[in-house]
Amino acid sequence: MPVPHSALAILGTNHEIYNEASSMFYENDLVFSYPAHLQAFALSLESDRLYAIRSLTLFHKDHNEGGIHTVDITLKLLRRMRGLSKLHLLVENHLTKRMQRSLNTRLAVTTPAEIHGVSILFSLRRLTDIRVRDLGLEDCYAELTVPRFRGPPNEDVEHKVQMLKHFN
Repeated sequence: MPVPHSALAILGTNHEIYNEASSMFYENDLVFSYPAHLQAFALSLESDRLYAIRSLTLFHKDHNEGGIHTVDITLKLLRRMRGLSKLHLLVENHLTKRMQRSLNTRLAVTTPAEIHGVSILFSLRRLTDIRVRDLGLEDCYAELTVPRFRGPPNEDVEHKVQMLKHFN
């Protein structure tokens, strides 16, 4: 007997099993590495499946095509997910941009609210757990706090870390 390619293969058994069991899949934390993947997934679902989604984690870099940031479009799709209560947004180097492989950084934006897409989160009132993390900022902060590599204090990085903690 061949091994199924996915644990979800049981959903293909018949319509009754699909209808009863598929909602359990959408109640788990769904993780997407790219906004386009979440877009394709959301656009492929019927409304009742969109309503069943409870938790999302989205990684994204600041990517735009033709002046449109993909995450702006993606986060607007979240309005259709009426059951969504948890969203974790992991961005990379939005609040800091590394100039070199040292602790010299330049602030890319002034507040977490200026990260592309974050303003849309304010319109999603039903979300009870929203977390925004900047992985590049966390790396810079970690370098500042390691005793053997500790360099001069970088008040900009420390300020941004505190601002993001407050934002969350």
